[in-house]
Amino acid sequence: MKTKVPFLFFFFVLSFYCLFSCSFKSHDNIQETNVPNENQLNYFYDTIPSSIVGTLKIESYYGPPGYGDAPETDEREDCYVLCLENSINLLINPDNSDTGVLDVNSLNNYKIQLAAMDDESINRLHRYKYRKVRITGTFFGSYSPHHHTPVLMAVTHVDLL
Repeated sequence: MKTKVPFLFFFFVLSFYCLFSCSFKSHDNIQETNVPNENQLNYFYDTIPSSIVGTLKIESYYGPPGYGDAPETDEREDCYVLCLENSINLLINPDNSDTGVLDVNSLNNYKIQLAAMDDESINRLHRYKYRKVRITGTFFGSYSPHHHTPVLMAVTHVDLL
C-alpha cells in the first residue's frame, strides 16, 4: 500500500500539470490566430447585403435527435453550402449597432451554409448545385443545432457564373 501512495500522488500531479499546460498552450494559439490575414477578404455582419462567389454544394449532416451523438438513430439533414476558393473573415461591424447578439468574429471560413428565404432562391439553389455561383445576402452567426457552419448567409439572390 505504501508504494501505491507515492505513485498515485505522482500520477495526480503529472495529470494536473499536463491538463493546465495544454489548456494554456491552446489558449495562446487561439490568440495568435485571432488576427485577420491581410490576404483574406473581410466581411461584416450587417443589414446591408454582401456577395460572395464559390461552388454550390449540398452537404449532409447529422440531425435530430442527437445531432451526431447517436449516428445510428439520428436523422440526416441536407443543406446548401457555398464552398469558397479563398477563406473569408466575418467581423462585427463597429459602426453598426444592429449586429446580432450571437454574431462573433469568425476567421478562415471556407464554407458558408445558405439559408434561402423565398421560393425563387430555393429553386435557383436547387438548379445551380455543383456549379460556380454568386450568392447575395446577409451574414449571421450560427445559433441552432441545424446550423452546420459557424457563419450562415440569408440568401436574397443567386446568380450562375
